[in-house]
Amino acid sequence: MAVLLFDMDGTLLNSMPAWIRCEDHLIDQYQLLEKGVHNRETISQMGLWNLCEFISNLHDGAHSPDKIYSEILDHMEGFYCSEVEVIAGVRPFLEAMQAYGITMSVATATDHDLASKALNHANLLPFFDEVFTNDRSLSHKGESAYWDHIAEHYQLPKSDFILFDDAAYALRGAKHSGLRTVGLRDLKSEEEAMVSRQFSDAFYQSIADIDPGHFIEHWLKRT
Repeated sequence: MAVLLFDMDGTLLNSMPAWIRCEDHLIDQYQLLEKGVHNRETISQMGLWNLCEFISNLHDGAHSPDKIYSEILDHMEGFYCSEVEVIAGVRPFLEAMQAYGITMSVATATDHDLASKALNHANLLPFFDEVFTNDRSLSHKGESAYWDHIAEHYQLPKSDFILFDDAAYALRGAKHSGLRTVGLRDLKSEEEAMVSRQFSDAFYQSIADIDPGHFIEHWLKRT
């Protein structure tokens, strides 16, 4: 039995431009560069609440995590609920996997409430058995605890999971934890894409480039 795990932002949904705008706002508003945060990955991998606490701590509590969280919601909730679009090729691939009877779930750094709203707006939620998130697992995709949480949920070995993701830190964490990985090109950074290839059993520009029949034959029938 195989379980397919899909990252959400940048893999299923064309939401990364909105997140980049949100991150740029946070970097400027809270002077993160001046505070020593020089790597966008540091922000991206945290999950929303952890990020809010991190920024608050950088400023010695002058800005509360609740206030920062509200700012992020102001930037992202409307977009997720009314504007976000499915990346080309995603829906036909999910339909093919569903027709084959494969269990699929989402594994995302976005908090559960926002992720569910986004997937519901995009009409993708019915494809998925579960939505795994940082705030529910109390860890992130770069940590083995995140993947342990999912494996324990399904009572399956981690070798039975296949992750589709465009983030190098997530692919690295999953690969080191024993999952199989399908890397997708990170449109934000060519350097990130090069790192992602190192931790991918296969690498594609996007899900649209994956032939469902070939994937079933070579990845699923051999599990």
